[in-house]
Amino acid sequence: MNKTLRILLILAGVAMIISGIIKIVGALGEETAGATIPFETSIELNDGSGNPVATLVTRGIRADEERQVTVAYTLTNRGKRALTQLTFDVRYFDADGNDLRGKAIFVMIGLMDQPLQPGQSRDFEKTHYFDGAEKAAAVALEPEGVLDEVELVPWTEPQPGNLLLDFCNYAPFSAYFENLDANPPVQMIYHRDEQVDETITDVDAILKEIESLKNMRIGEESDISITDSGISYWFTMADGTEWGVSFETPGLFCWHGKVYEVIH
Repeated sequence: MNKTLRILLILAGVAMIISGIIKIVGALGEETAGATIPFETSIELNDGSGNPVATLVTRGIRADEERQVTVAYTLTNRGKRALTQLTFDVRYFDADGNDLRGKAIFVMIGLMDQPLQPGQSRDFEKTHYFDGAEKAAAVALEPEGVLDEVELVPWTEPQPGNLLLDFCNYAPFSAYFENLDANPPVQMIYHRDEQVDETITDVDAILKEIESLKNMRIGEESDISITDSGISYWFTMADGTEWGVSFETPGLFCWHGKVYEVIH
């Protein structure tokens, strides 16, 4: 066998090996598509005195399809009272640490209908949609607030067809609307997915928005869910308390994990 033929056979063998590796890698990629990416982190939430209130653990992230990523969490109540609400920001990163979103996504977990009692843990998932979501490999969590109540107000079912406050029929929520003279708002943050948050400090403008919300009529529960167009209004009051109202779109009001039609 001459030298030229030997070289050609060697090159052909190398090409076959490379082709085989590419096929294996491709098969592995197809096999792991949609699989949960092993990843775990946790944040501790404390009250104003530094006492532990809750632990939020990220158990895994899953990129199911283009623009969709789902994160699985475990929330544990480490406080002495029932936990009723958790708010935090989440940022998504690819395997190289590049920020896939460029800004935080605001997340609110309402627990008022099923409060998380001291010592209890609860698993839940949150899904977000954005370009490049299929590359998600890690998340960074930034806690915003955690709420518990010394005396839990009895939970009542929503009353469709009524104005917002009668629909919700929940005293702590209604109190913000009813005590505006004694405890006026000082700031409102308007958040909409895919847009930069807008911070408003003009009290008259904020009161006008609150009045608009108060006069909104809410209908029946909707079977439509649009999770990539979330809207929220987050208010800070003069006494430092914060509260918010959330929508999936302008026509779908979010209340305790469900969405209801906005009549007008």
